Parts: sequence; structure tokens; C-alpha cells
Amino acid sequence: SSETDIFVAPGGTLAIDGGLLTSGCSSLWNGIDVWGDPRSPQMLDYQGLVRIVNGGTVEHAVNAIETGNFPEPRRYPSGGMVSCTDAIFKDNITDVALYPFINRHPSTHEILPNFSRFKRTLFKSTEELYSAYGQAPYSHIILDNVGYVNILGCEFHNEATAHSLARGMGILSYGSGFFASPACLSDQMPCPEYVPCHFENLDFGIRALNSNTLFTITVNGSRFIDNRKGILMSLVNDATINKNQFYLNADDDYFEQNDVL
Repeated sequence: SSETDIFVAPGGTLAIDGGLLTSGCSSLWNGIDVWGDPRSPQMLDYQGLVRIVNGGTVEHAVNAIETGNFPEPRRYPSGGMVSCTDAIFKDNITDVALYPFINRHPSTHEILPNFSRFKRTLFKSTEELYSAYGQAPYSHIILDNVGYVNILGCEFHNEATAHSLARGMGILSYGSGFFASPACLSDQMPCPEYVPCHFENLDFGIRALNSNTLFTITVNGSRFIDNRKGILMSLVNDATINKNQFYLNADDDYFEQNDVL
């Protein structure tokens, strides 16, 4: 229900290995808050961790995972960590929101990549979110002033077909840095086959608004299919957009005259 949350405290780990977290009633539940210390590096002593693997699923939440300490009405960011490999997020308004945090080396204070990472993870919205809960998706991943998050071989897909529905965004980035690139399908070396990031049937595949000159973005070898806008960037310096594919494969009746893509 709307009164249901899971809190992961600093030093704590929530592991979802093939399991399912879902709502037990007719309303969305609040989701998981990962707590931590915004002034400390991303080490388990200081930050909470959510790890989802092997088809572990979080569904039917307002915000499936957020990195923050949230005593209402104030919201405080944290360095909480999220690690997903072969995970599934289904029919959430927002799947993962990473709030302002810069990971620094404890001794040299140099900027380090954010610990949070997503590999071969499925982010999807279906008709159920609209019909059963009366909600539309907002964004599968929100990055708010965080640095260098790896998003590898992930799929962002809205399966709903009604033309008038808001479709949501794959990645919404404010002042953040991230890498969206293919992932190896196995642990073999050298890798025999890669799977690309895939964005389909969304309002925006990627929307990046960046006034923070510390970070930039890389989108490499990804597929964008039937999105209203594939990639929109504003004030993003030195972005690398390389070897991506953009398709409009929809049926003739899907788009209407004067639609803006």
C-alpha cells in the first residue's frame, strides 16, 4: 500500500536473488529507500546496498528504489548503492532514482565512478500500470547529479500500445555522467556475444540536461525503436554518441499526421 516502504540502513544489504517484491493490494507501494552518508565514500560501512540478480523483480511501486534518507517533508540524498544484474523492474512509476552524490576516494579525494550499476536488466511498463493502477510511467532511471554510472546491455520498454498514453522515459539525467553500452551475454573471455542497450516505445529513450561540467555521457552501440525522441541532450559537453541504431518500425496506423518525433 501507499504506507509500505523498505529501508536499507548504512552497512545493510537487501539481496533479491530471483525473488519478487510487489504490492499486496490494489494500490502501488512506496518502494525501497537506500540510506547512507552523503559525505562518505561508497563503502558498505557508510552506505546501504540493494543487490538484485538472477531475475529478481521489483514491481508495482511508486519509486522502486531511491537512494536517500527521506524523513518527510525533507529529502536528504545519500550515497546508497544499487547493483542489478539480470534484474527486472515492472510497472513502477519510477524504477530507480539516484540522488545527488559524488563518490570520492577517501584519501586522494579524486572522483571515482559511482558504485551503482545495471547490467542486462529489464525495465518495462505494461498495460497493467495504466489499467489496474491508473498511473503512467515517469522514468525508468533518474540520475540526479551523480557521476559515471554504468548501464550495460539493459532494455527499457513500454509494452502499452494506446496512442494517447504517456510512455515515460528510459533514462532521465540531470547533471550526471553515465555510460550506456553493450554487455556480454556470458562470463566467457573473450566475450562471444554482446547485447546492446535497447530503448523502445518511449517518450524519450534518453533525456539528458547537464549544467554540471564535471560529467558527460556516452551512448554506444544502443538501439532506439519507435520512441517519440531517441536522445535529447541540452548543455551536455563532450558527449559520445557512437554506433547507435534508430528505427521507426511501427505499423502505419501507430503514428498520426503531425506527430512530432
